Amino acid sequence: MNWRPLGSRERLRVKACHDCAKAVRAHRTPQVLLDRVDGRPVPYFEVDADDSLWARTGYGQLRGDLVQRILRGDLRR
Repeated sequence: MNWRPLGSRERLRVKACHDCAKAVRAHRTPQVLLDRVDGRPVPYFEVDADDSLWARTGYGQLRGDLVQRILRGDLRR
């Protein structure tokens, strides 16, 4: 699906679950996926990519090897 962040003219082609796609079609911001930093939830894109598999791969949007990385054990590192 095509997604345009609020306040931006740039459109991005992204994969989306049903709920996120529905939010985007209704011109609402999709629910943010969270990671944990020092035990507290933080939006994954605010975490340093060196510290987060989710940030490094954009939850699988930026790289095609998220599943392989998880199976390899990168999530625990």
